Amino acid sequence: MKKKLQLIEVALADAGYTSTTLKMEGNVCDVRTDDDEQFSILLYERSIKRMHDDYFSLSADGFKSACGCECKWIANIYGNKACSLVALDTYDFESVDEWGDAVYTYANPLADA
Repeated sequence: MKKKLQLIEVALADAGYTSTTLKMEGNVCDVRTDDDEQFSILLYERSIKRMHDDYFSLSADGFKSACGCECKWIANIYGNKACSLVALDTYDFESVDEWGDAVYTYANPLADA
């Protein structure tokens, strides 16, 4: 878990945040910044082979889960080697799966890394 927190801290710094407190509860990381801003991040573990994919998708259930946890961000942890952050509400397009449920697709910030 310590490695995941370190990866999240680096990704937050890259996004311009200076975090002072990171606290994990299950797959949610609560963040408090130096500016006293507070928000939560929902973590997903993905295969390191997927780290440079152009896009990643989040199911309707995953999106609802993030909203239910009041998460502002999604963090993808790739094999405990890299972390990408995207704001939950910044998906690039919405589609539907074979059951008619929404699928939210995001550009992967690590695609060109």
